[in-house]
Amino acid sequence: MADQCKCSFAIRMTGDCCRYCQPQTYIDHLEMAAKDYQEYTDGLVEQRDSAIKALRRARLALAAAASRMPEFDSDYQQVDSFILLHDTKKHG
Repeated sequence: MADQCKCSFAIRMTGDCCRYCQPQTYIDHLEMAAKDYQEYTDGLVEQRDSAIKALRRARLALAAAASRMPEFDSDYQQVDSFILLHDTKKHG
């Protein structure tokens, strides 16, 4: 495989060789990159899950506060529409 290598002498001397002249180094770099991406993805999943939990807590708190308002109908089906209506009034 070394005959397929197109690395310059300088690249070979620094050790940043291609997959043909240093296959194990190339594999190690791929494994490290895959591990880094997996850690990054795991972090994003944790952030997403945390945001979903915070949103659920906020919606529950808003529903609890809304239930004390006189214009609130206690029908469970109207909780989401009530939350969306008041959220639109605040931010809309």
